[in-house]
Amino acid sequence: MSSSMPKVSPTESFLRYLALPEDESEFVELQHCAVVLVSHLDRLAAPYLPMSSNQKTPSIALVQEVLGWGWLSWGNAGHTLGPTTLGSLVEIGIAQICCAEKCFLTLTKTGKVYICQYTSEGQGPVLVESLAGKCEIIKIATNPECKHYMALSREGEVYSWGSGDGGKLGHGDNNFCDEPTLITGLAGKQVVQIACGSTHSAAVTSEGELYTWGRGNYGRLGHGKTSIIIIN
Repeated sequence: MSSSMPKVSPTESFLRYLALPEDESEFVELQHCAVVLVSHLDRLAAPYLPMSSNQKTPSIALVQEVLGWGWLSWGNAGHTLGPTTLGSLVEIGIAQICCAEKCFLTLTKTGKVYICQYTSEGQGPVLVESLAGKCEIIKIATNPECKHYMALSREGEVYSWGSGDGGKLGHGDNNFCDEPTLITGLAGKQVVQIACGSTHSAAVTSEGELYTWGRGNYGRLGHGKTSIIIIN
C-alpha cells in the first residue's frame, strides 16, 4: 500500500462497511447495537482527542478525506481534471474551505485559518499566525473573483485583510492590509454571518441586521445608491 494514501481508522472502516437491516422491525443483538453506538461516539470525539505518542498527525486526519481539482500546483498535484486527495489538508482537519482568485482559505475544526496559494513553488497550507494568536475563528469568507478575505471569531468580531479597493475591507479607507485586522465599525455588534463579493462585503448580526460596504455598482449594497460605501 502506498504511504501517500490517506489513513483510515478502524472505527471509520467499521462504520463505512457497516450493514444494518433494511426492515426497521427486525431485531438486532444488543451487543451489536452497543458496538455501533460506541463507534459513533468514538468518531464524533476523534477531532477533540489529543495525539498519542505514536501518532504523527491529529486524530481527525484518520477520519476525513479532502479532495480538490483544477490548478493545484502545490504538493506536486499540478493541473487536475478530476478530484485528487489533498493529503496536506487532511492532516490539519478541515471545517470549511473558501476559494479566492489566487488562493483559497481553510478553517480547521480547532479554529485556525490557513492560506493556500496557487503557485508553482509547491507550498502547502500556511497558518495565518496573526489570527491564531488573537481568537478562535468559526467562519471564513472570500470569493472566487475577489482579493480580500474575512474571518468571524466566536465572540462575534470580524477581521478582514487583502485588497482594500473601494473600501471593501471596512477599515474606513482603500488601503491594502497584509494581515487580519478587526473591523471596528462593527464593534459591539454580535456578527453571526459574513460574506465577500468581488468588490464588496456583508455581515449579518444576531439581531437580524444586515450591513454591507464596498463598491455599490448597480445598487447591490442595498443603500439606494450606486456609490462606494465605507464603514469606519
